[in-house]
Amino acid sequence: METISEKISKQLQKVQLLEDFFKIQAQKKDLAPNLLKLNSESQFVVDILQSVASNIDEFESNQVQKYQNILRQARINELRMLNLLEKLEEEPTGKVVAKEPLRDVKYETNRLAQNSSVKKIQNYSKEKSPIVLSGRALFESFECTEVSCELFQAIPKYMRGRETVEDLNLFLKTIVQCFTDKYSVMKKRRDHIRNPGEMELWRMFREQEPLFKNQKFITQGDIARTLDRMIDRKLNARLQMLRHLQIIQETRKNNTIFYIWINQSQRLN
Repeated sequence: METISEKISKQLQKVQLLEDFFKIQAQKKDLAPNLLKLNSESQFVVDILQSVASNIDEFESNQVQKYQNILRQARINELRMLNLLEKLEEEPTGKVVAKEPLRDVKYETNRLAQNSSVKKIQNYSKEKSPIVLSGRALFESFECTEVSCELFQAIPKYMRGRETVEDLNLFLKTIVQCFTDKYSVMKKRRDHIRNPGEMELWRMFREQEPLFKNQKFITQGDIARTLDRMIDRKLNARLQMLRHLQIIQETRKNNTIFYIWINQSQRLN
C-alpha cells in the first residue's frame, strides 16, 4: 500500500502540472505563432534528413557493389597469376602458348617471366585465359550466367516461398565468390603464405581436397565465413533452389556438408 507521504507527493505533482498548464494558457496567444513556426521548420528539417539518409543509402549501396566487383576481379586476377606461375615452374625452359590472352596482367606477366628466367609472354589483353594446370578445371568455371526468370519460375512454389529471382541471383554471386576465395587460397604455394589465419585455412582446404578429386567444392563453413553469418533457414532454402537448378550438388562426408559445383556440360546431361 502507498504511504501517506507517497500520496501527498503525487498530489503535489498534479498541482504543479496544473500550475504549469495555467501559465501556458495565460501565454497561449504569444506562444501559438512561435509553436506553429517551430512545427513548420521541424517538418522541413525532417524532409531534409530523410533526403540525406536516402542519398547516403544509395551511395553506400553503389559503392559496396563497386567494391565487391573490384575485389572479385582482383581475386580472379590473383588466381590467374598463381596458375601462370605454376605453368612457368612446370616448363622452365619451354615456351608458354596461350590461345587467348589474360586480362589486365601484361606488365605483371612480363615481370614474373623475367624473374623466372624464361621468355617474356607477349600480346596479352583483356580476355579470358585458357591455361589449365595439373589437370584441374579452369577457375573461370565458377562464373555462370544469372538464373533467368523462366528457370526461377520452374522451381516449385513451396521451395521458392517469398524469394525473388533477384534474391537468388545475389546469393548465387556470393556462392561463386565463396568458390573463388577458397581456390585462390588453395592454389597458393605454402611458402607464399604469411598470414597465420590464411595458413590454417590452406591446411584445412588441402586436407579436404582429396575427398573430391577433379571436382570443385565448398562447405557450409566456407559459406558462413564468406557471409559472416551462420547458415539459417532462409540461406538453406536458397541452397536447395540452387540444387534444384543443378548448379550445385550437396553431399555429406566426415560429418561435414559439402556443396560441389556442377559444370555446365554436366547440367546439360
